[in-house]
Amino acid sequence: MAKYRREFGLALSEAQNIKRCEKFASKGYKLVSVNSFGFHKFERSQPEEVSFVVNYTNKPLKNEELAEYIQIFENSDWSYVCSHDGTCHYFKAEKGSTPIYTDDATKLHKFEVLHKDFVKYTIIGITIMALDFALPAITPLYYNPFLQILEIARPLLRGSGFSTFIIMVASIFSNNRQIAAFKKNSSLS
Repeated sequence: MAKYRREFGLALSEAQNIKRCEKFASKGYKLVSVNSFGFHKFERSQPEEVSFVVNYTNKPLKNEELAEYIQIFENSDWSYVCSHDGTCHYFKAEKGSTPIYTDDATKLHKFEVLHKDFVKYTIIGITIMALDFALPAITPLYYNPFLQILEIARPLLRGSGFSTFIIMVASIFSNNRQIAAFKKNSSLS
């Protein structure tokens, strides 16, 4: 039986998201997939004590690129679990395995890739909100059934655009704090 869980973990707290995945694994639920809306799908399996890590790429990886990318991690004893949006990749390994991020440059790169994604999704939220405010001005000008459907969808647009905007702005600030703290405490300062 599958179990679904909505997470804002990657946007607001990656560590919390990872701990939750580890907790589910210890209770006998393996992570199967993550969709673009943040829903994590877990399926019943044998309980296991594993560590999770999320790694990000600058661009979506397809077929051969993804296979080579996964092989690099598997050579370091990290098993591929799933990806979402082609840029966010989950891996797991036995507790106590060598961490993926071992130097300051790769950790900083991870934060910077996340920052670009947060900015992209914030722009999407702003665009949705702009549509919401533009619809009342456009709708009276033309009779168009499509615009009437959009008018009905306005509350959904307003809610999703505003919530996306708020979450992503919070994520940008959180990520900027992480980058600043990391630079201050690392050898890269």
